[in-house]
This record gives sequence, structure tokens and C-alpha cells, in this order.
Amino acid sequence: MSSPVTAPHKLRRVARLPILAVIGGALVLGGLADRSGSGRAAASPPLIQPMPVAPPASALSSTWFCAGASGHPRQVADGELVVANAGGRRLSGTAVLLPSQGRAVAVPFGVGAHSRTTVDEAPAGDAPFVGALVRLDGGAAGVEQVVTGAEGVSTSACATTGSDHWYFADGTTQENSSLFVSLVNPYPEDAIADLSFWTEQGSEAPADFQGVVVPARGVIGLDIGAHLRRRAQVATTVSVRAGRVAAFKTQVVNGPPPGGAPGSGATAQSRVPGLSLVLGAPSAATQLWWPAGQTDSGVTERYEIYNPSQTPAEVTLRVDLDEGSADPFDIRIPPGSTQTVVSNAESRIPRGIGHAAELVSTNGTGVVAERTLDASSPSLATGLADVGGSRLQARWWLLAAGSSGPSLKESIVVFNPGTAAVDVSVAGLNGQVAAIGGLAGLSLPPGRRLVLPLQSGSPAADRALVVEASGNVIVERDMNRVQAAGIDATIGIPLLDAP
Repeated sequence: MSSPVTAPHKLRRVARLPILAVIGGALVLGGLADRSGSGRAAASPPLIQPMPVAPPASALSSTWFCAGASGHPRQVADGELVVANAGGRRLSGTAVLLPSQGRAVAVPFGVGAHSRTTVDEAPAGDAPFVGALVRLDGGAAGVEQVVTGAEGVSTSACATTGSDHWYFADGTTQENSSLFVSLVNPYPEDAIADLSFWTEQGSEAPADFQGVVVPARGVIGLDIGAHLRRRAQVATTVSVRAGRVAAFKTQVVNGPPPGGAPGSGATAQSRVPGLSLVLGAPSAATQLWWPAGQTDSGVTERYEIYNPSQTPAEVTLRVDLDEGSADPFDIRIPPGSTQTVVSNAESRIPRGIGHAAELVSTNGTGVVAERTLDASSPSLATGLADVGGSRLQARWWLLAAGSSGPSLKESIVVFNPGTAAVDVSVAGLNGQVAAIGGLAGLSLPPGRRLVLPLQSGSPAADRALVVEASGNVIVERDMNRVQAAGIDATIGIPLLDAP
């Protein structure tokens, strides 16, 4: 939904830690845990990455966990896996497709150096829900899942870690809406999960969502609306009492039926027709960023903020306008509840002015947040998008599944959260890292952003992309269907070293 602006725009400057320091610190803490106790080796807790990260090229292997697609009879979110290899050697891999019913199907594949390949999830058969376990014999690669249905298209990075907690800040089970949570267990033992929710009717924990068994190396899909009907706003907590899983949310909002009666369909639902796929948050965060933001005619933007803890959260949402300035929002969120900022309802956020946003906890209580977009006529692109904020920054970012052409427009949004200017380049992967004309060596001042539309027919039109900067940045990709339902917004995958 980003406007085709290539000039840098101002953003608030905030000091932040580089991605390597964050991950390195976690590894150091894990090592200290191993040496605790009375001389006997103590099992260190698993490292839970705050968001998907591509391991370095020197890694001997890498694994990605995917879910959220559907098969027959739902067929509302057909899935494919997009594997991008930013490294300099060919990788071999296997995608083990995990249907919620029936046997797993192993699909071997290869992906050349500086290239990408796709794996269709249709061979998993007629199961209602489909997941995948993707194994590669090296690093510097990333996996995204693309789901497509009658109401649109959506992309999410697959997970690189399992966790015993997952959170989603947004969802709806209003009329004509379907909300699914898919749990994938890539480990050799069964997992047991409990789901609880906060809705406008208060806290809810239906009995059928307690003690849910996720089979070893398997996937299950849960229809949230089967027990939480007609809820306008649903925040979800997945608590795993045994084992670990990865959790994905699939939201489908259908249009009203032909000749629908008044009071049904679009007149009774809270969201426009669309499709979104979101990887959950494995923990609450004290700082989140969204590079791209917009309100315009026909476009409604919301920031849904969920406090899953037992203590109040005090947060500040800063919306940094491309033109002018806006006072920040200071928000108090009671334990186990949500607050929503609707950008369109705020006079301090003018329509038609692009912006970035930063959410900071001021009292140290972590939260989960998602930015949603509802686009309908007269907007040129229509549909539903949902994106969790970035929790990391890096010098290199991988965008696996993007495409641009006459029917699909793609934009890359890069912002510099640091205190010094950086140089930014966008390259396509076509057997080599190929610079894209006009998108190399762009100077990005501190606290500013670039919105870079990819033109139809450009060298990047149907390739994976790598964004490189001389300092830490954050990258988001926006894709909009033309004359068809479908908008998509996705945070890129950080790379730990240069491709």
C-alpha cells in the first residue's frame, strides 16, 4: 500500500542494539546456564529467537517450520513454500509436508547459489490443514510460505524456533470471518497445548481448546470461531505444557454472498474481505518497529496491542510522519487485555501521509502487537493485511517470495533507526547477486526511510531480493494485487552475514 516515493523521510532516532549483539548475548547466557550448579552439566534452555533469522553461510544445516495453509475441503489458503538461497553454493533440501490427516510426504529439492525455488504443498493431499518441515544442508537461506485464496494472497516467514508460548494480538470471528490457529510440532515427541483468548466479552478458555495434543512431527488446525462465535476482536495465547511448537494464524474474511440480505455479510462484519497469514510471537516484546504505514481513502490502519502478562503495560506508540510530526500515543493496557489505535480516527495522523511506527514499553512489561490494514474501494488495491512488528535489525535482509508484474506491484520499505547515515542497495538473486539499476548505493540519513517501488519488467520482477546496508536497518515488503483482491505486508528475514 506504500506510495511510490523514493526520497528519504524522517523518522525518530533511537539507539538500538545490533542483531548480532542480541543473538550473541543470548548464546552467551545459554553457555552460562550450562555451567551452573555443582559441577554437573545442566541442560540449558533452548534458545528462542524473537523472530525468524537465516543462519550464517557457515552453518552445516538449517531447519524451518511452516504452517497455516489449508487443503481440501477448506481450500481457502492454498500453500506453497518459497526457498531462497542467498549463499554462494548450491543447497540440497527436503520439505516434509505434514497434513493434519494422513501420512507425511517428503519432497526433495535443490536450490542453486543465489537463487530460489518453490515447493507446492498440494502433494500433502486432502487434509484440512497443512504444515511443513524444511531441512537444508547449509545456511544463508530463508523460507517463506505463501497462501492464496479467493479473497487474496498473504506471505509469512516460516519459523526457525519452537517455543512453549505463542501470541497473536488480532483476529476476528465476526460474520463471514474464519479464524484458524495452526500448530506444527517438528520434534520427535508429542506436545500438549492450551489456548486462551481475550475478546470484547472478556477472557475465554473453551474446554475444547485445553489439552490439545499436537502429534510428533505433525500439525493440527483449530477453528477458533467454532467456539468463539461473533467476536469482533480476538487475541490469542498458546501455552504449551509439554514440548514445543510453532504457531501460525490464518484469517479469512469472505465477501457477502450474492444478493445477501441487509444485516448480513459486509454490513455486519468488522473487516473487509481478505486473507492474512501471520507467524505468532514466541514471547512478548518491549520494542517493535513497522517501516511502512498509511491511511488513505478506503484504507483503515489499526495497531492492535495485546498485554498477555499479569501486570499492566505502559507503552508509547510513536507514529513518525513523512511530513510534519505527530504527538506520541501513551497507552496503558491492563493485564490480559488489548488496546487498539485506529489511525484513521486520530486527527494527529493525516490521511495520505506515509509513516513508520515504533512501539516501546515504558515500564518494562512486554506486549504483542500487529499492524493491520483493511483496504476497499476507492483504494486501488483491496484486501486485508496483518504484520507483526520487527524485533531485530540487521545489515542484510532476505526477501524470498516477492514478485512484480502487470498484476502485482511490489515495494520495498527500508528505514534507518540509527544515528549515522547508511548506504542501501537492493539486489536480485538470479544465480548471482545482481545489483538493480537505480537501487544501488542509495544514501539513507539517520532516522529516515526509503520507499522503493519495483517496476514491472525490472530485473527484480520475479526474483528473491537481498537488501544490504552499511549499518543496521529494518526492511518490509509490500505487495498489492492489481484489479483483484489481495494486499500483503511482510517483514524481511535478517541474514547474519553477507551473501
